[in-house]
Amino acid sequence: MEFKHALDVQERKVTHMLIGKNASESRKLEYLIADDFDKALLVVDEQAKEFDKVLDTVKALSTDGLAKGVELKQSKLNYYRSLKTLHLYAKKEIVQQKLIRQVAGKQRDTAQNELVKLAKAKQPLYDKVYEADEKLYQTLVEFDKANGL
Repeated sequence: MEFKHALDVQERKVTHMLIGKNASESRKLEYLIADDFDKALLVVDEQAKEFDKVLDTVKALSTDGLAKGVELKQSKLNYYRSLKTLHLYAKKEIVQQKLIRQVAGKQRDTAQNELVKLAKAKQPLYDKVYEADEKLYQTLVEFDKANGL
């Protein structure tokens, strides 16, 4: 089925971006380990563009004649949006890490406290990814059943 195959292709792109060897996420982490925050920020911008391409591709897919096709497409879009939000949140953390390296004394303490606040605020983003993933799985099961797959 062309629709489902197209979704699978996009899923592989996102998976590669996030866990592939030498892909953007691994490059970002290498830059962070090397304290090269500017390059890490550029990679986050690159990831935003990669997510946007995937989202645009999924949005453009036709669901004509497919039972539960619209629902599956929307679930995929919600899932990718939640992943994008989670991974782009790193930009705030990287900016804060960069600031910590540039200041001293009370300013550094303030910057470190802000980084802790950012880390705590990140949990709801993970929760949204988990919820979107669960909904996507349920919708995929319904799609497969409705289309005899």
